[in-house]
Amino acid sequence: MNLTQQDTDDLTAGWIETITSVNEKVNAAGGPQFTTVTTPSNDTAQCISFFKSACGTQGVSQIV
Repeated sequence: MNLTQQDTDDLTAGWIETITSVNEKVNAAGGPQFTTVTTPSNDTAQCISFFKSACGTQGVSQIV
């Protein structure tokens, strides 16, 4: 895509701004808050388990 590091930084900052705003609105409406988490290290079994949980229908994680 020929993105520069600045492009990537800007996209990440925009995503964080958007998800923060969404989280505030959801919280104000009484819904669940998103939780920011860091993915597991390079352990395949841990990663599979983590993403199945985080990305499932009840997942509330914003993965960074």
